[in-house]
Amino acid sequence: MAPRKKTQTKEEILQKKRDAEWKKYERLNDDPQRREELREKGHLKYLKKEKEKGTRKLVKDMTPRGYREAKKKWREHCSAYRNKKKALTNITNTYLRENTPDSGTSHSSRPITPQDVDMFKKGINREKKLRYQIKKKKNDKIKLLKRKLLEYIKCVSRLMKKERKMCKDTN
Repeated sequence: MAPRKKTQTKEEILQKKRDAEWKKYERLNDDPQRREELREKGHLKYLKKEKEKGTRKLVKDMTPRGYREAKKKWREHCSAYRNKKKALTNITNTYLRENTPDSGTSHSSRPITPQDVDMFKKGINREKKLRYQIKKKKNDKIKLLKRKLLEYIKCVSRLMKKERKMCKDTN
């Protein structure tokens, strides 16, 4: 008689299944072309599922109210993301500052990194933008004042004509 097979528990069967699935994905990920196909397939599957559920709508399909709500959510998510990023950079900077020994050399001798250049450019761009906004506001104000002045000049000239006409009528 043949020896009896040992029955497997549900957990063992599931574990075996997971391992087989993992190995399959590893094989697929080894080949760049197959990996790209798999990624695209997953993306299409996700989009199809979202479309069926109706949870994600295109902006053109939204009502004005829905668009405002979505925009509000986007703003909140973006600001939360930016805050997290900023906090992370602050934490890393403070950690680096605290854990690096003080050197006798000045800060100018330290090499300039691409991040430093980007920060410098951002600062310059911010200043340019601010100057442009100030200049634009002043120009707008000047235009408005010139228009008002022209209105007042016309008003005065009309009043003067009226007065002359009344003077002629009385004579």
